Amino acid sequence: ALSSLDGFSGLAGAALFWRFYNREVTVAGQTFVLTPHLLARFGAAATVPITLLYLLYREPFVAGALTVVLGAAGVAARLSLMDLAARSCPPGGEAVAFALFMSVFNLAAWASNTAGGKAYALMAPSGPHMAMATLIMVSAATTSLALPLLQFIPYAGKDK
Repeated sequence: ALSSLDGFSGLAGAALFWRFYNREVTVAGQTFVLTPHLLARFGAAATVPITLLYLLYREPFVAGALTVVLGAAGVAARLSLMDLAARSCPPGGEAVAFALFMSVFNLAAWASNTAGGKAYALMAPSGPHMAMATLIMVSAATTSLALPLLQFIPYAGKDK
């Protein structure tokens, strides 16, 4: 059931990305155009607090609700990064950029899952909830260490 919720929420995340892509929004009296560059930076920065929501993952209803929120947010964030990667590469290099992006993404996911699984096995004797909470906080902390790198995301300015 959670896999189905995750799949449908991924579709919702794609729809949200499309809805806000290159749109003007006004926040606190300031108007912004949600360019691929801004959406990619926002998506990466939002990852830290969204990751911390996993600390609430304790009962079936909460698991379902968080699966929907996290699935939609994850797809929207990845789409913005993919779009930015395609716009930042030389003309005709979009397929190579996508292949490289997916290779790095898949390698990072494999390494993260492997390291997390081994760390969980080491910490499990302290209790499953404590081990999981520790890993969630480590994930959020390591993501926050990467946030200063957002200023170096290349941007070609091709936002049409």
